[in-house]
Amino acid sequence: HAEREMAADDLSRLDVVNVLRCGAVSVNCLEGGSWRYTVETARICVVILFRSDAEIRVITAWRK
Repeated sequence: HAEREMAADDLSRLDVVNVLRCGAVSVNCLEGGSWRYTVETARICVVILFRSDAEIRVITAWRK
């Protein structure tokens, strides 16, 4: 899903990494037993979940 949404908004993996490094984090919701977090900058939003202490999964991303 994330790859499709990123392509639709012309976002690269580097764009997503930069948002994760510099964006503001907020708790989005508990879905399917996992907490999802929104990380956003002024231009891009990314939704992630933690798979473990060392791994995340990007759920979706979009350009504002």
